[in-house]
Amino acid sequence: MSRVARYVKLTAKPGAERSLAELMLESAELLEQVPGCELYLINRTEQDPAVVWVTEIWRSQEELNGSLQLETVKAHLPKVLPLLDGPPEVTELESLGGLARMNATELPG
Repeated sequence: MSRVARYVKLTAKPGAERSLAELMLESAELLEQVPGCELYLINRTEQDPAVVWVTEIWRSQEELNGSLQLETVKAHLPKVLPLLDGPPEVTELESLGGLARMNATELPG
């Protein structure tokens, strides 16, 4: 098995910036106990709060695909998709290594 690493860029419709960020943080919580999910980090910049970046690392493509079949994940997607201003942009990466120790699931303010 080879790891799957990627960045996903999600752009919120005007007025949906905070809702999108909150739902993506909920997505991270849903994946906390999912086998194969090694990193699911939600980010954005102060300069463009409409864009939410997801950094993902999965143990394998099969486990990533399997997560999309979970009822909790399938029920969550219809909440996220209407908030998007266009389709997600996915950048596939080659995972070289590093460190991830974080459990923050709240937006500031």
